Amino acid sequence: MGPQGRDRLQLEGPPEMKKPIVAVSDHAIIRYLEKVQGVDIESIRRDIGRRIDTAHRRGEVIETLPVASGVIMDGFAYLIAGGVCVTVQPVKKAKVLIARVREDG
Repeated sequence: MGPQGRDRLQLEGPPEMKKPIVAVSDHAIIRYLEKVQGVDIESIRRDIGRRIDTAHRRGEVIETLPVASGVIMDGFAYLIAGGVCVTVQPVKKAKVLIARVREDG
């Protein structure tokens, strides 16, 4: 999130303890951040792509797995499947995901 989005991102009112009556999809959250909060999603997409490119050039590549591979940069694993970055996780958590893929693979 760029500085502009960081300054604008504010939740209204105190967090409620009870569960909302509807679930909210990841897609809806992204659109909310983009349209309501003014976060530049495309800028974030480009930033992630540049980080992957940089890590790949440095050779910080996660070994190829049956379904995914990835790169590690600044303590985060960027997992890639089918030429698309599908998730970003702290390295420690990514190692758990990789172990699960290997077990299921």
